[in-house]
This record gives sequence, structure tokens and C-alpha cells, in this order.
Amino acid sequence: MYAAATRGEGPPFDVRDELPDIATPTLVLAGRQDFICGPRWAALLHEAIPAAELTILESTGHLAHVERAGQFAAVVGAFLETRGVLNGQRTP
Repeated sequence: MYAAATRGEGPPFDVRDELPDIATPTLVLAGRQDFICGPRWAALLHEAIPAAELTILESTGHLAHVERAGQFAAVVGAFLETRGVLNGQRTP
């Protein structure tokens, strides 16, 4: 949830307090076996961002877009379609 500018040296760059300010529709997507930024971190993002949607992809790790490309595309496509992005009628 934070990153340091120089490989862990110096103070962390932590923006968790700003997550509730996100007003853009947000899809939080993680692989069940993602050991880098998995379900635990995805849940924290989901809880902090108003009206965020959370999807955990089973049988995949950090590279869900490669490991389960079809499943990943279907989830992202459905998220975009429900907001009118794919049919040209964007809704807030």
C-alpha cells in the first residue's frame, strides 16, 4: 500500500488516507494466489474507495491478464459495459 522512491530507502509514499477521495468508478481486481498485491490488499482498497467493485480471480497470481486472459477480459469488459464505456454512452 505504499512505495518508497528509492527501493525501500527513505520515508514511504503512503496515500491510503486519500483513497476515500476517489470518485471515479473503480474496479479492484486481484488474483487469489497473487503474493505481491493479492486479496488482502485488494480488500483494503475496496473498503477504502467509495463504491469500488472487488473481483478476486481464482487460480491466478499477479499476472492475471496473462494467466487467465479470457477471465480477466470478461471481468474488465463487464465493468466497462455497465458504465456505458464500451457502447459509447459513458455513465458516471
